[in-house]
Amino acid sequence: MVLHISKEAVHIGIMFFALSFLSTSLKAQQLFNVKDFGAKGNGLVDDSKAINACFERASNYDHAEIIFPAGSYQCKSRLDLPIVGDRKIKIRGDRNNSTILFFTDININKGISIAGMPKDDAEGSVQISHLIINGPKTKHANGHPFSGSVRHMFGIGVSNIRNIDIESCDVTNVYGNGIDISNKASRVASEKSRFRNVTIQNCNIINCWGKSPTDSYGDGIYISDCLSFNLKNNTVENNREEDSPYGRAGIVIEDYTANGYISQCKINGYDRAIHVENSFGNIKITRNKMIGNITSIVLWSDGIRGAEGNLYVENNILSSTLFFNNNRNSSKEILVVKVQRKGRPKSKDIFRGNIIRSNSGAKIVLENFFKVESKHTSLINNRYQK
Repeated sequence: MVLHISKEAVHIGIMFFALSFLSTSLKAQQLFNVKDFGAKGNGLVDDSKAINACFERASNYDHAEIIFPAGSYQCKSRLDLPIVGDRKIKIRGDRNNSTILFFTDININKGISIAGMPKDDAEGSVQISHLIINGPKTKHANGHPFSGSVRHMFGIGVSNIRNIDIESCDVTNVYGNGIDISNKASRVASEKSRFRNVTIQNCNIINCWGKSPTDSYGDGIYISDCLSFNLKNNTVENNREEDSPYGRAGIVIEDYTANGYISQCKINGYDRAIHVENSFGNIKITRNKMIGNITSIVLWSDGIRGAEGNLYVENNILSSTLFFNNNRNSSKEILVVKVQRKGRPKSKDIFRGNIIRSNSGAKIVLENFFKVESKHTSLINNRYQK
């Protein structure tokens, strides 16, 4: 038996395949341009309502891509992107880094907020790239109107989703956290409610701070509740004046976070450059430059969450620069690393191959480079370099 297929049937089949392919492609490339929703990007009018309308529409589609053309977008209100279900959304600015979102109202406590619904199994993935986020610039000193507050503020905040990737973004002039990543639902639920992966790379976090140690927030990058993370090639700087406060911490890795890297980052102007607290370990801190902070690294745990995995601090440049004023003691002793661990019978903190520098005229107390309150810390081939 010979099966004969007419040319018409072939043509119909080809057309059906082409239409199916086109439909799939269109579904995979849902594009949303903020200017199509009324945003001007001229720096003169409030674009927040138009941007939020774009965010709201895009949140209804899987594989949506939100586009910010080059321009300066004034925002007098917070920007909110809701994540519904397990959708994947991209937010992209101009690739020449000429997309600026600037927030003018000092009373806005959040810049861009990306949030899913708290669930036992986190859903949704977001990618952000090529945006410049500017907070309302205010006096960088003790006289800041929110100094001593407990307001939870940030430039970019992400909560209760599965994955977040932030690349080639700048966040500046935020009193609070520059980038804030936390899935609060994981504090009471299973590990499935935590971030599966957090990636932040090639970003500049400048002058994002809170008065240390009184304010609840004031970190360049803050991450908690995460199963895997990678922070690479970021600059985190608090360009303080001599009589103004240090920020709280440059990078914080906290509660229920594990399996990650902090590498090739530059951190300056904070009370501590990197702070790791109550993590689950298996974290590597390598090839970073921490200059101009009071303390380079603080590792702390309360011991109630069980043993953590090993934590490796290797091949970094560490320092401590103290500006002595009424807020600091004047002992002129430099403390570069502080380790306070309780109840960690199995895991270790391993400091290896780090270079310790001083760029102040303070008295150097060699035995105080490392203040270790733990029986499970190894110091291997670290050296001092003036």
